[in-house]
Amino acid sequence: MLKGIYLPGIRNGSGDSPNNVDSVMLEGAMGIAIFTDDIVLYQSVLNRLKEHTAFSIYVDDDGPLPSPEDWSSKINYYRTQAGLRALYRLPSGPFYHGQLMETCRNLPHASYGLASISHMMETAYIQGDDLYSGDTGKRLKAALEQYARIADGTSANGMCNGQIKGKMEYSMLIPTPSAHAICPSRILTLLILYSSNLATTPSDNSVFVGFETLTHGDNPN
Repeated sequence: MLKGIYLPGIRNGSGDSPNNVDSVMLEGAMGIAIFTDDIVLYQSVLNRLKEHTAFSIYVDDDGPLPSPEDWSSKINYYRTQAGLRALYRLPSGPFYHGQLMETCRNLPHASYGLASISHMMETAYIQGDDLYSGDTGKRLKAALEQYARIADGTSANGMCNGQIKGKMEYSMLIPTPSAHAICPSRILTLLILYSSNLATTPSDNSVFVGFETLTHGDNPN
């Protein structure tokens, strides 16, 4: 059932919309690959994850613009500045180190994508593939540092031209334990406090809070 019904709809991601929906589709495909012991599928998803993260989380080393994913059906459009800015919802202004693709849409949607990326990185680590020490880990670190500052109420220094909406949701519970190895102590402290608060504070939004809290809610302690 997993391979016959669910996998065909998610294995190639969302195609035209490489956003949080694409992240969770890849996460689902990775879960199916591991559950069915499909090494070829797992490796394919792992490769896509690296490319997806490189596009979803901007870092200064990318240059003035993010790098689009080659698999997208709209790759020619996304290779243009107009296409990239449309995806990032940033008509003008600079991109910021650690900025997620959907930061300028709103923080909840940005956090959903970050959550799925962190889930896959943690799952891959359990499978023996350490993505924390390479480019993917560098990008996760940049995103965690950026959004820990936002959660702390620190100015985003003009990100999204100062128009950031909403707040980060439940994306910190999974990556926070792994952040011990990649984040400065001050940022790690903010992540721990933020994650602990999310694990104990009721919310109207139950996305990403149930099982994350059960499996990782007490890790920062």
